Amino acid sequence: MIHHLLLTPRDPLIARDGRPFGADSGRRMRCLDWLPPSVTAGTLRTALGKLHGQGFGSPVLYELKRLQFAGPFPYTDQLYFPAPDDCVVRGTDEKCFALRPEAIPQHEGTSLPPSLQPVVLPVNDVTSFKYGQVPPWWSSQAYVDWLTLPNGPPPGYLGSGSHFLASPSRDERWHVEIDPSRLAAADERLFATSGLEMDFMKDTAGQLHRVRLAVRAAGEGLFATYLSSLNGLHTLGGERRLVHGQTPVGDGQRELEVAWACPQAIKDALASRTKVRMVLVSPAVFAEGWRPAWLTKTATGWMGSPPGSGSPPVGLRLVGMCNRRWQAVSGYSLEAGRVGPKVVRRGTPAGAVFFFEVVSGEAVDLARLWLRPVSDIMHRSHNGTSCEYDDGSDGFGLAVWGIW
Repeated sequence: MIHHLLLTPRDPLIARDGRPFGADSGRRMRCLDWLPPSVTAGTLRTALGKLHGQGFGSPVLYELKRLQFAGPFPYTDQLYFPAPDDCVVRGTDEKCFALRPEAIPQHEGTSLPPSLQPVVLPVNDVTSFKYGQVPPWWSSQAYVDWLTLPNGPPPGYLGSGSHFLASPSRDERWHVEIDPSRLAAADERLFATSGLEMDFMKDTAGQLHRVRLAVRAAGEGLFATYLSSLNGLHTLGGERRLVHGQTPVGDGQRELEVAWACPQAIKDALASRTKVRMVLVSPAVFAEGWRPAWLTKTATGWMGSPPGSGSPPVGLRLVGMCNRRWQAVSGYSLEAGRVGPKVVRRGTPAGAVFFFEVVSGEAVDLARLWLRPVSDIMHRSHNGTSCEYDDGSDGFGLAVWGIW
């Protein structure tokens, strides 16, 4: 059963990066640009476990780990997603260009894996210019427009106000340690924190929009009842900052169902094309590093079918991809027997774009994978114990699909 939740931040939220923080290793707590999916998933599992009130023994942990989460994404009257990496903005006039794979001319070469084409600016638009700032958050409507335009958007595309949001503003605070014997500030015990003010976000026109965090939760059994009636305060992220979590009912739940569903325009576009794009809207962790494990090397290139694409599955051949440098994925485990820092892994950042050609099946079947995870299920060892872990259950590797 699927439930759509809304989280309303009461305080600036903190999601620490991996740099040391402490009295002897730096006294400034630095914050990421957005909450990792695992932070929200862990918070909701903890909140549900507390509502159950039977502790966190093995049976409860088993049921909690069966729950699947997606998000969080900014939500006003629609969802917002991280900007796609195949968009480039010219700084002088803010015109945007769509990057596309380009065949390598004869007698030229690259350091890319064999059979992959470089993803470049359109040949007719290759001139020397400085890159401008791409708005970091795009509305779902702007995303649909971008994904259904095979050759890029019309002029003035990025100037449509509320469809593009800036990153959350930072809340910088200096703190002191109190000496309990004197009830006064301890000498040389200052430290700083940086949080994200996520209750309001500005659009490209400078207007403020009230924002809540949308999360999709799926689960059966023990915790399904708690998911359907969630309504209360809980901590999220560092420094025990508060959010109010609620499962809307009636029209509110139906509006969220529509917001998370694949738009009809995407289905129509996929039905008539054989070249498709997969864009990550949350960081992904792949067993093979830069590519999903369901892509395997063949004589004609990297081929495979994303899980859940239908029967028969949609066969895809990877043509090219564009992404930024790897993103560290880690955290801190509070599970009994596994308390301590999690292993740092290299993730593919949100916004990465994979360009495919459809070699078998119907591309329209990819619509069922809209906002579904493409991260791999991996086997890892912790303190000598082998375990299977599905990063997709925490919301890593959510993807949307379009054409090119």
